[in-house]
Amino acid sequence: MECTDRTAVATFFAAEPLVVGGTVTLSDEAAHHIRVARVAVGDCVALRDGAGRAAVGTLVKVSRNSALVDVSETSEIPRPAPIHLLAPVADRERMLWLAEKVMELGVTSWRPVIWRRSKSVSPRGEGPTFQAKVRARMTSALIQSGSGWLPDMFPEATVERAVAALRVRVPFSVVRQRGDDLDAELAEPLRQSRTPQQQEHGQVAAVDDVLAARGSLLDDVTELGM
Repeated sequence: MECTDRTAVATFFAAEPLVVGGTVTLSDEAAHHIRVARVAVGDCVALRDGAGRAAVGTLVKVSRNSALVDVSETSEIPRPAPIHLLAPVADRERMLWLAEKVMELGVTSWRPVIWRRSKSVSPRGEGPTFQAKVRARMTSALIQSGSGWLPDMFPEATVERAVAALRVRVPFSVVRQRGDDLDAELAEPLRQSRTPQQQEHGQVAAVDDVLAARGSLLDDVTELGM
């Protein structure tokens, strides 16, 4: 039964390609949510792949460790304007909270940066295992917000390497303009990297100006004191 004309009762993340007429296998976490939420076989569900593709389909099977969805319709979600976040390596819970919020704000890349103060934090969020937790938290936020894109994720880097990556890869840099020593590490190299063209066309902006357009979550983000 196709669900093109029906409302989806829930949204799930799909790691497999979303193709009309294909069948997608959802994860054991999704299967657990389906059972808890009492989504029934035959119900219409929505899918997101985190790379700009959305779909609707019919739930055709649910088991303990997986669920199957027959895809009946797909669509493309435009990628948001680039906002590249250099996230300080800090307390694990704070970083996970930040990952969830910046996903909702529409950040397009996430790179943890090792500041001088990072080394004094324990337990701090770093390493591949923690990055997987960040990805999982962002995926949950993707589903809850109905967004279509997960941020590109990069491994931890020193301030120097992070700034160098911005210069090479990114025509748009976001800097929080504050006077403390953490921001001084990043602000001066970025000031030096700005070209007259970038300054003229506003390609380098204060993060306050960018996030102000994103709504009331800005106040929550600044309370982290990072």
